[in-house]
Amino acid sequence: MTGDGTVSEFEAYVNASKQSTYDFEDIIEGRGNHETQDTENFYNYTSSAEQVHPYEKSPYFHVLVEGDEGEKDNLFIVMTQEIPSTSASNTADNFSTAQLDWFESLLVQYSGTNTNIFVVCHGYFKNWGPGDRVNGLYSQPMILSESFPGNMRFKALLEEYKEVVTMSGHTHFGYVEMVNYSDENGTAARMIHNSSVGRVRAYTASGTSTSFNVAG
Repeated sequence: MTGDGTVSEFEAYVNASKQSTYDFEDIIEGRGNHETQDTENFYNYTSSAEQVHPYEKSPYFHVLVEGDEGEKDNLFIVMTQEIPSTSASNTADNFSTAQLDWFESLLVQYSGTNTNIFVVCHGYFKNWGPGDRVNGLYSQPMILSESFPGNMRFKALLEEYKEVVTMSGHTHFGYVEMVNYSDENGTAARMIHNSSVGRVRAYTASGTSTSFNVAG
């Protein structure tokens, strides 16, 4: 959504969204590493009435959308990277105990019920799940590190609740790289990695990754 989480960037995001064909009130945003600088800005520019926050101005929340008659309800659990800076994804724990307790309580409440459970989380793990395939290779070292207990608890919950569908991004790798889906051979949740639109990355023949600008 933004580069540094500033007011002017969020205003540009909101204006662009409202000019699109999407209904802005129906867009569900998850805070990633580029929005870490100002939680209040993220809350003020993205929150809508259907979001349920565990505390006032919480950057993580859930949305429960009731299904049509005879169909399942849809629960969207939106996680947030709780890190001190844009580039700290791999040098800090991304999830507090409070956020993970909240997350696990929702999984316990809705697992096994007539509910589809979707989890939105911006970053993903090195050499586990989608969006990564060559020794953790990434042009910027910003993958969730397994060195931190919060990250590992999040991973363990995805291994326990296999019915969950997760959605992440962060690496920017294009769909052509075929790293956009994984369930770790049936041992974890179904995990979808969304590509970037404006700054698509791809592996080179030598096995390193590179960035392409919008002009290709």
